[in-house]
Amino acid sequence: MPKIRQNEAEYRQKDFLAAIRAGQAKADVMTTSGLSEASSIPYATIYKRLRDPDKLTAEEIRKLTGAIEIDPVALLKFLGYSSKDIKRALTSEGAA
Repeated sequence: MPKIRQNEAEYRQKDFLAAIRAGQAKADVMTTSGLSEASSIPYATIYKRLRDPDKLTAEEIRKLTGAIEIDPVALLKFLGYSSKDIKRALTSEGAA
């Protein structure tokens, strides 16, 4: 079933949260408290941010990516970059 453009923000959030869960699995940090410890983000804050990822600050995203591996494409899409922009950046990166 195709994704509806109207729900694009919701899909971005779900895909980003899935990327976080995948990173947690790779790092063997499957609990919220474990993610809190690994990222040095207070438990209450990380709990709230996983419920509403749009509230994540740049610092919190840096801490998360330092603690677990998050797919860069999922992160860029969450930040609002289109697939087309990401592909263009990747191909220009390879040409340089």
